[in-house]
Amino acid sequence: MGDARPIPLPMLIENIHLDQRMGGAFLVLVILAVAVRMYVRLRMTKHFDTQDWAMVLTFFCTVIHICTNIANCSISLKLVDGDNRVLPTFIQLYRTIGFTYVLSLILLKISVGYFFLYIFSQQRFHRFFIYIIMVLSTIFGVVYVPFGVFSCAQFKTYPGQLSNCSKQIQDTASVFFVLFAVVTILGDFAFSAMGCAALWTAKLQRATKISACLLLCFGTIGGIASVVRLSLFLLPADNAAKEARQEMYLIRWMLVELSFSVVAANLVMTKPLFQAVMLKFGFMDASGSNSIDGVTRAPAFANPRGLSDADLRDEYLLAGVKSTARADSTSEVFSQFNNSRAASRVEVV
Repeated sequence: MGDARPIPLPMLIENIHLDQRMGGAFLVLVILAVAVRMYVRLRMTKHFDTQDWAMVLTFFCTVIHICTNIANCSISLKLVDGDNRVLPTFIQLYRTIGFTYVLSLILLKISVGYFFLYIFSQQRFHRFFIYIIMVLSTIFGVVYVPFGVFSCAQFKTYPGQLSNCSKQIQDTASVFFVLFAVVTILGDFAFSAMGCAALWTAKLQRATKISACLLLCFGTIGGIASVVRLSLFLLPADNAAKEARQEMYLIRWMLVELSFSVVAANLVMTKPLFQAVMLKFGFMDASGSNSIDGVTRAPAFANPRGLSDADLRDEYLLAGVKSTARADSTSEVFSQFNNSRAASRVEVV
């Protein structure tokens, strides 16, 4: 990545074709992940709210980003062949890539943020932190767009580079690109850690804890890609050859980061389907017993700790494997929950 030699033409063409293939593969993965999520939300839980609408917008922006990336690879091949007539198109597509990248990550953070706000409905500190991540991601992303996307600023610069862009604009774009990346990374890892901590301390079946935590940890893949992308951006380039190489890898890792983030965020929402599969293959039975360790636990609606209705409902939604697998609608699930709550009150009276 730090090689100062110019990129050999065959290697450049090979990398462009690689980016095209990666774009096609990620497009398929994103479509499949979102389709599975929509199946779970619309057919299994029959619950579609703010986080899902934000994900729909994220999906469309991500698809535009990936398709634009693929199209720009074709334009790049024409530029390599010496067809400079396509240069204006290349520049416009390049800006579209940057804009849809930022917009997709902002919408993704909003979607994931609302998911965790629902989980942490009673924890003030957690909710405050989630709101901070959502707000800062939006602010830094929105401020970056006019300076870093629709201006003369470059992704990467090197000493002595000829440019008609002022230092103030270039520095502002670079600063907000870094801030946006830092908030994105912090949010990815913090959200996963908060979710895993909450699940592990909750009174849930072991299989439920493990499966849900694995799905949440999978969400950090996007954060890891963000770290790589930020390191490429911060890696100094002292000549045009290094700058060209680093920018090529930077654009690629932006694609990897966004695609994996969207795929991971949607797979986290497929827990009911994952647990229904476990139920079907005997790792969990319909009565709520976890057959992995042979220990029969209390039913999902038991409330030995005297939780509030809101907390008990949250725990049920996290642990509701058997009810989600059996119920045809969310109303049935909540009906079971409310009937159980009413019965417990009758016993107390």
